[in-house]
Amino acid sequence: MYKIAAGVTMLVCSLGLATAEEFTAVITKVDGGKVTLTKYEKGQKGDDATLTAASEVKVTKSKGFGKKKGGEGDPIEGGLKSDTFAKGNKVTARVTTNDDGKITAIAVRDVLKANELNAIIKKVDGSTITYVTTMGFGGGFNFKKKGDAEKKDDEKKKEEILTMKATSSCKVLKGKFDIEAMKLDYTTVEDGLKSDVFKEEVRARITVNDDKQATEIKIAPAFGGGKKGKKKNDTTN
Repeated sequence: MYKIAAGVTMLVCSLGLATAEEFTAVITKVDGGKVTLTKYEKGQKGDDATLTAASEVKVTKSKGFGKKKGGEGDPIEGGLKSDTFAKGNKVTARVTTNDDGKITAIAVRDVLKANELNAIIKKVDGSTITYVTTMGFGGGFNFKKKGDAEKKDDEKKKEEILTMKATSSCKVLKGKFDIEAMKLDYTTVEDGLKSDVFKEEVRARITVNDDKQATEIKIAPAFGGGKKGKKKNDTTN
């Protein structure tokens, strides 16, 4: 009887223990050493949680891209107190916890500021932008729940089509990722909102002012293209 009771006690204790983890998350709030976040797995939204950061937590920029993405890059000055985690920001990061469930490392991949939104721009008509909001800048996240194609079609039908006005001085930039240099650069799009780039849907990050008007549009780079993405009769470089 004693052995059975002891075994049950050990089982209960072991179930209550946290285990070390590494996962992708969107951090929505940092209050002192408390970090509020939402976990993601393979682009699917997971659980919300508030975790405690270890006293020596490392906060860095994420290193690498694509299959090489992950690991510690340059340290972020100020750590959890930096402007990276300013109120209203949504920080996508790789989070590491120890056996006590405390956060020991945060590798920041992307920062969506409070006055920014990720969107698929469906149409531009003069200064009016028609769009739907998305989670990821380049489509890396998916708010849809796991399910069959029918369910995904139903979700697509429920997309909320929104519109906003752009200021007369709204800047339009196009992103290009340099794999060798591991750097994202932007170039100015000639003709701005009148550009042919908006003849098709584009993923973008839109910066808005206090009147909710677009002041800047950053068009996401086309990831995963390359030679495989070209058609047989495509002779462009």
